[in-house]
Amino acid sequence: MGTYFQWIADVDATTEEAPQLAAALTQQLVRRGIILRDIVDGAAYGDPGHEPGPRFLDAGKDPGWARGVDGVRVISTREAFWGAQGDCDWAECPRCSHRFDPGAERLLDSLDGWIAGEPATSSCPGCLDDVALPQWRWYENCFAFASLGLWFWQWPELGPLVTDVFREVVGSHRLVYRYGKL
Repeated sequence: MGTYFQWIADVDATTEEAPQLAAALTQQLVRRGIILRDIVDGAAYGDPGHEPGPRFLDAGKDPGWARGVDGVRVISTREAFWGAQGDCDWAECPRCSHRFDPGAERLLDSLDGWIAGEPATSSCPGCLDDVALPQWRWYENCFAFASLGLWFWQWPELGPLVTDVFREVVGSHRLVYRYGKL
């Protein structure tokens, strides 16, 4: 059976602007009936979150979704978005396209520092630039490190509506999306 999840993370949003962007994003999703306004304890896979709104099926690709639906966490602090079962094969430098393959897991050594607010950069062996943890591109989007994002639990696979709403709020920021099952 398992639990379906998906997330959209904005890896360009700063920690300073994330709360304001999260509020605007939440407002737009509530206005469209995708989520309810109030945050409910345990609504998002045991975490506080927004329950699905009356039009939540408009957000998905499967209008006949008959499985149970859990809630949505709106994240506005530094978060490690994950979703790989097994190994994450590689990470790619956004500047020179050099791949850590194998060895990408060494980039995660700075994760705790990044969550705590440190810059957390790693030197790319290809171009020798220091690259911030959120800027690396991961195999099949198995990770994203961002201060703004949405985490959906037990929802049908999202269609373009949520990404379009996200785009309206954040503009040209790089968004990373992952859909999977635990």
